[in-house]
Amino acid sequence: MQLTIMIEGQEGLTWERWRQLAQTVEDAGYAGLFRSDHLTGLFGEPTRPSLDVWASLTWLASHTTRLRFGPLVCPLTFYHPALLAKRAAAVADLSEAASISAWAPAGTRASTRCSVSPSRR
Repeated sequence: MQLTIMIEGQEGLTWERWRQLAQTVEDAGYAGLFRSDHLTGLFGEPTRPSLDVWASLTWLASHTTRLRFGPLVCPLTFYHPALLAKRAAAVADLSEAASISAWAPAGTRASTRCSVSPSRR
């Protein structure tokens, strides 16, 4: 059995925390590190620090050697499917492990969808 770690990146993730977390996950022998792709906090504090999911995965691809990684969910209300595929391929090209996974549902949080596409309110 292989274990992976998933974090809610919009709940206070900073570059320093991301670097420390990635090193800890890789050094501890976990198989992967995944994160959410939400624009605001889920737990009542929308102003917490948050890193863009694709920027943080780009960093992860170029600073780890064996982790599987990716956004746990990547809503199509955030990205055009062709651009999402191009981003994922570019990040995978940077990775020594070259093991990125991305799921692309329509999105589940109405508040997030509305904040991305105001015309859908």
